[in-house]
Amino acid sequence: MVTQVVESDVQDSLIEYLEDPFLNHLFKQIRKAEQIRGISVDLTHACNLRCQGCYFFLDELDQFKAPKDEAEFDTFIAHEKSRGTNFITVVGGEPSLMLERLQKLYQNFRLMVVTNALIKIPYEGFETMPIAISLWGDRETDKTLRGGGKLDVFSKALKNYKDDPRAIWHYTTTPGNAHEIASVVEQCVANGNRVLFNFYSDRIDLGGVYDHNLGFADVRREIDKAIARYPDKILMTSYMSNVFTTRQLYDETWGY
Repeated sequence: MVTQVVESDVQDSLIEYLEDPFLNHLFKQIRKAEQIRGISVDLTHACNLRCQGCYFFLDELDQFKAPKDEAEFDTFIAHEKSRGTNFITVVGGEPSLMLERLQKLYQNFRLMVVTNALIKIPYEGFETMPIAISLWGDRETDKTLRGGGKLDVFSKALKNYKDDPRAIWHYTTTPGNAHEIASVVEQCVANGNRVLFNFYSDRIDLGGVYDHNLGFADVRREIDKAIARYPDKILMTSYMSNVFTTRQLYDETWGY
């Protein structure tokens, strides 16, 4: 009986959701696509940055080393294909440090790769691969959190992916730096790229403008302005932004 009630609630919510013409269109297009069987792969334990708050090093995932034996990597690919895996999100470490293995994955699966963009992933051999470029704020904020206070990662990444249709900036916003969003988005769009937003979690207790406990209300307002200004360049909706930062999805509370 409980299961039937839950299914009924979900069905009612779905019917209400599909009353929106745009969402109805998206739903139909997704249903037409083949089933996605995806995994996430840390391609390497090495990185050419040490970003403050990066989950990979905070959770000590770099203790697991990439195999030196190429045959072992080939066996991994064959195993995943036999399991029906057809999509991989490639993270790390920094995937651009292992381009040959990245290309092997690209030749066997649909991919999205996450990079800090200090090393440009060539167009040839990766023509249709979406590239998610990490970004944590304007030049000074990004330099502080990701460049050790010295390296201008943002400028380097802009240059490497100028007018590259594969590039999508994954902009991790910080609560006290909402005023940077308009300028940062403008630079990314002018660079010929698209933008998606993330939200910084201050796991290393930097405090101040980086403290997620301040809330993201100002950030949401700036994201809404960016969506209104660049509707075809921002891969985010106001509703998604609200769900991620308030933990409210319909009448349910989720996350931490």
